[in-house]
Amino acid sequence: MLNKLVEVQMRARRRVLLHHPNAVACQVLRKVLKRADPLVNGVPTLGGLGVMNSDDEESYDYVFVGNGVAMQVEAGQPSILVDNADTTLGAGAESRFMIEPEEPDDPAQPAGFAKPGEPPDPQLKKADVFYLVFGADPALQVKVAYEVTGLESTSGMAPFAPRYVAIRRDDLDDYPGL
Repeated sequence: MLNKLVEVQMRARRRVLLHHPNAVACQVLRKVLKRADPLVNGVPTLGGLGVMNSDDEESYDYVFVGNGVAMQVEAGQPSILVDNADTTLGAGAESRFMIEPEEPDDPAQPAGFAKPGEPPDPQLKKADVFYLVFGADPALQVKVAYEVTGLESTSGMAPFAPRYVAIRRDDLDDYPGL
């Protein structure tokens, strides 16, 4: 019975986010290692001396995994006001977002993000990069990059409604025509 409550909450959250006036189109990319042989006997290898996990790899690329809708949400902590006290500067370097995949073309297919050949997953993973996309013309779209550094939830029951903790990635921004 309680699981039904959470499922209804997740469906309502998705519906609201997909149609919210402050929601922004986004594109999600997943980190892929570029080493020639990432598996030995079916077990992932490390890239060399001092490499502790895949976050430390120096040779990687990003692969497009899907489009979605993102909306920045509050972290519920104090923020610094600007001098004339009409807006905040945010609470720090981290931002929080709710992100949902766009509706698939095939209604029988579940909505989600996936690399080619993988089943769709509705959640982002740590180290995924997403672009907030501004503008309708693809030649003039401004893309502002963020990297997911963690997940949190405001719900205390599974399946959890994730909020993504993200940091800006200025080095990946795309400003055509500037």
